[in-house]
Amino acid sequence: MPIPGLQKLLRPVLKVLADGNEHRVEQIRERMKSQFGVTSREFAQKNKAGAQMFVNRVAWVFAHLNMEAGPLGHPKAATLVREGVYRITKRGMPFSKVTLSNSQSRTFECCKREIAEVGSQRS
Repeated sequence: MPIPGLQKLLRPVLKVLADGNEHRVEQIRERMKSQFGVTSREFAQKNKAGAQMFVNRVAWVFAHLNMEAGPLGHPKAATLVREGVYRITKRGMPFSKVTLSNSQSRTFECCKREIAEVGSQRS
């Protein structure tokens, strides 16, 4: 199985964060490794810069979730609490609740209306 890309990792990482607790990046990376069946050989693969590809992709997930205008079309779905530790934000919670079909899992753009509905129900 190939190493999952950023879009495929976004939702599962948000689901882990959805409990509202603080989570260490290493713990989430291990959960994603297990969930996606990443082998030790795949885990050891390096990109052109020499960084481990899987470690790098999970790091990019957190970078995007922590952006002011990330790929979810919503700012700051997760926040850095301290080095290597993240927590979901109120703005990120609706994204963890939306159920996506397989065809929609490539992007969150397709479900902005659903996300807005979930968010308004929580208010």
